[in-house]
Amino acid sequence: MPYKEEAHSVQSRVSKSYTLKPEIAEELAQRAEAQELTASRYLEKVLRDVFKFAKSL
Repeated sequence: MPYKEEAHSVQSRVSKSYTLKPEIAEELAQRAEAQELTASRYLEKVLRDVFKFAKSL
């Protein structure tokens, strides 16, 4: 399934690796797919809200 392109300016990204429990990883993947995002972009969106980052980041 193709994923939505976000309408943000192109920014460099940092590649980090985190370990998740299987049930959390599955829920993350399902929610991301429902919004047509990659799991990485969906997690970034969730964390942006949790950390209250400006939408321009």
